[in-house]
Amino acid sequence: MAPGSRPRQPRGSKTRASRPRAADKGKPRRKPRPRSRPGRGRFSGLRSWLLWSLGLALVVSGLILAWWWEALKEPASQTRTAAQAGPRASQDVSAPRTAPATTLPMPLPYEEAPPAQISARELQAVDEALFAGLRIAGVEPASVHLKVRTTPQGEVAVLAAKLTPEQNLRAVERSVSAQLAATKAQGSWQINHEQALLNVSLQGSPTHILRLLLPGAPPLTRPRPSSPGQKPRVAIVIDDLGYQLEPAQRLLGLGLPLTMAVLPRSPHGRQIAEMAKAKGLQVLLHLPMEAKAHSTSQLGKGALLTGMNAVEIKRITLEDLRSVPGAVGVNNHMGSLFSENPVALSAVLAVLRDQQLFFLDSVTSPRSQARETAARMGLANAQRDIFLDHEPARAAVDLQLARLLKMAQHQGQVIAIGHPHGATLDALEAFAERLRREMEIVPVSELMERPAAGELDRAAAKN
Repeated sequence: MAPGSRPRQPRGSKTRASRPRAADKGKPRRKPRPRSRPGRGRFSGLRSWLLWSLGLALVVSGLILAWWWEALKEPASQTRTAAQAGPRASQDVSAPRTAPATTLPMPLPYEEAPPAQISARELQAVDEALFAGLRIAGVEPASVHLKVRTTPQGEVAVLAAKLTPEQNLRAVERSVSAQLAATKAQGSWQINHEQALLNVSLQGSPTHILRLLLPGAPPLTRPRPSSPGQKPRVAIVIDDLGYQLEPAQRLLGLGLPLTMAVLPRSPHGRQIAEMAKAKGLQVLLHLPMEAKAHSTSQLGKGALLTGMNAVEIKRITLEDLRSVPGAVGVNNHMGSLFSENPVALSAVLAVLRDQQLFFLDSVTSPRSQARETAARMGLANAQRDIFLDHEPARAAVDLQLARLLKMAQHQGQVIAIGHPHGATLDALEAFAERLRREMEIVPVSELMERPAAGELDRAAAKN
């Protein structure tokens, strides 16, 4: 160190400038400003951004929940508005639709579907082959009766005709067999002294029966219209209404006197019933009943089960009726198990008898006891003759409508049941003019079998 120079202060030691001056004595000493820690500013900014994002997310979530709650309340408020507006507002089905169809799940429509591997095209080919074989052998199609029978294996078309003395059974047999050989079907004949039966199957499932009566056999029963020249009467019932509004509006716009079967406690059921009544159409309660092939949860609300006692069955039936205002009768939704139980059925039918309603058996089981039980209790009743859309495809519905026309020509009256599938609506629109021209579409109540006064008295005495 050079002479006269001051010693170098080590880093961090107090310098003369940092020592208190004489003038500053007695004054409070100002604390030095702390240095910021490395990275603290970045952390503070990130925390602020996270808090701001969380607040924004909460606001957006609140708006979404509010919109969702209003959307849930909308169908109920629209139903109340339509009921308050009265029939005049309900009957205008051509007005712009402001309410979208509900997205609630539809209950399974029915359980009578034929084997899935058999197409409508194959069934139609067998129909045409049988009629062609008969025509070639001299049996006119106009003399052939057609029915559709429900069996445990599915629906079977039954063709029947009585041969004249001029018609040879062996020739008819050969002609029909030759036409049938061009299809995928298999047939087996059974012949006795009164009739010949041809049982036809496709892929192992029975689909057709041809019954030929020999000249000496008793005549075929053949219901006819009540007076010569009168058109055959047909009732077309559309089931499973109430969960979607748009199909009901399309049906009401057809201008056909259809019968509307509405599911109980459904979101649009009450509104559809009011709209149908405003159009002058008949309304049924489509009453869910226990099925063999589906769980109780798939039946929808207001379902009846065989394990219920009579008091519970009657209570639920009355509540279901109140949810479908103006219903003049009841038909079963599913019910392949319930309809085989006459004890459970009796509790339902007792309510209908007290309310002066009728029962239409959808025939979801070939062993249904509904008609026998209803007749024994003195209740007006009937059963459907054909399903229009057990296969909900356009070709299949067209085939069933063609069968319906054929059945009506010989039976004089037919009850058909369809469902609000797109294919069914399209087919009805296409067939509407032909249906009006060739037959009389009537409310299903006009085709009920009503017990005579004496039968009513006997039924009342038994109960």
